[in-house]
Parts: sequence; structure tokens; C-alpha cells
Amino acid sequence: MLWALKVIDRSTLSMIVIDAITGPSMADVKLASFVVSRHRSAIIVVNKWDLAEENGQVTKESYREGVTSYFKYWPYIPIMFTCAKTGKNIPELVDLAVQIAKERKIKVRSNELFSILQRYTYHEYVNCTYTLIEHNCCNERHVMAIEK
Repeated sequence: MLWALKVIDRSTLSMIVIDAITGPSMADVKLASFVVSRHRSAIIVVNKWDLAEENGQVTKESYREGVTSYFKYWPYIPIMFTCAKTGKNIPELVDLAVQIAKERKIKVRSNELFSILQRYTYHEYVNCTYTLIEHNCCNERHVMAIEK
């Protein structure tokens, strides 16, 4: 597993491959934890999905719920169902990886981020007992919440 950790350190995107028949393991969860702690992107790839569909006892939705509950701390990691043997959903997996790589390159300026946060949090704070105060200090913009 040590080699996997070294590879993750050099990567920007990791694919955590799970066998659809045996399901996720604690090692998979540890790998996901390491990927996230290193601020890397991840995709959970459920391989051998054709075999899971053949026995007909599981649907994508129920399997996705199970995987999401197993990786409960990272519900934002996308899950793809593939079959490496037949190539099913491999092009979609590559497309997703390319999309994630493009999104990683997006830079958001702090004033744009502040504007977005202000727009989406305003409605939540209308009836609260706190006021957001903005001030500049040392050429940096700071936002504080103070009690009314």
C-alpha cells in the first residue's frame, strides 16, 4: 500500500477501484481518506458491474447508496459503474476525469468567492442574531460575524 500512497502524492486525480461483487473495503476507505487529505480529486470506480447486474439482486441506485454510506465523509466523490473487460462506461469515465481536471484549473478570486458566499448565505442569516462585518487589515479582506 505504500507505493499507492506515493503515487497519490504525485497525482491530481485518483480512481479508487472497487470490485462490484466484493464491495468496498476498509483499505478503500483509507485510500480515499489519504486522497482527500492530500487535496486530490477522486472518482470511485465500481468495476465488474456487468457481473453484479447479471445476478439481478442489486440496482445502481441501491449500490450507489451503499457505497455512499461506506464513504460517508466524502459524499461529493463521483461514482462510476464500469466493466473493464467489455469497456462499458470507460469512455464516460475518461470524460469525467477530463472534466474534473478542467475544473481543478479554475481559479476563483477572493472577491468573487466572497460575493458568491454573500449571495447564498444572505437568506440564511436574515433572521439570525449575527451580523457580517467586512473590514480590511494588512491589505487583506476579512469577514467577521458579530452578535447583534
